[in-house]
Amino acid sequence: LDTWEELPDAERVEAVVLDTFDENTYDVPAMLELASSYTYVDDFYGTELVGELYNPNDFPVYLSSMSAAVFWEDGRVVANSSQAGMLNYIEPGGYAPFRLEMWDVFEEVFDPDASLWFFYDARQTDPIAFDISITDAPWMYFDYYGGFHMAGEAYNAEDVPLKPYLVGVLYDAEGNILDVAKDTVPVYILPEGIAPFD
Repeated sequence: LDTWEELPDAERVEAVVLDTFDENTYDVPAMLELASSYTYVDDFYGTELVGELYNPNDFPVYLSSMSAAVFWEDGRVVANSSQAGMLNYIEPGGYAPFRLEMWDVFEEVFDPDASLWFFYDARQTDPIAFDISITDAPWMYFDYYGGFHMAGEAYNAEDVPLKPYLVGVLYDAEGNILDVAKDTVPVYILPEGIAPFD
């Protein structure tokens, strides 16, 4: 919940739950495991929380969204961040990389009196399979502004046009995730067709 107005006279804020989970109405929730996480401050003083979630179940999981929040000992929220899952569909035994960013809290995140909490919304789903592949090893380069790019071509072996999104992950030598990004292929890929991405 966000508010952009200053509330100088407010002593407390209350939130009302308008609905609750009903397994007869909603999808069945699924548990995931935090396989790894890493917190660092980038060059622009943004606090990055990156890592991977692991699906230990014998069924695929749909990862809807993730969020993180920094709390003081008394329960006050210092900062929070949320986003849709970078990789929404996780196979049994599969991993999903993530990245969450918070601003102007780099000192609080590493304060011994503060704690960082991570949340996610995941549900059981049916198996899904599409035959889409990267034709060759992506071409990697830095642009004029120092941004890192992965460019290449995606091939659609299905019999229907598809517009997939791609997830790129950077790891260091120890296997820690440094960054995660996703983007869609700019056009629908025709059956047995190829489309570029960057």
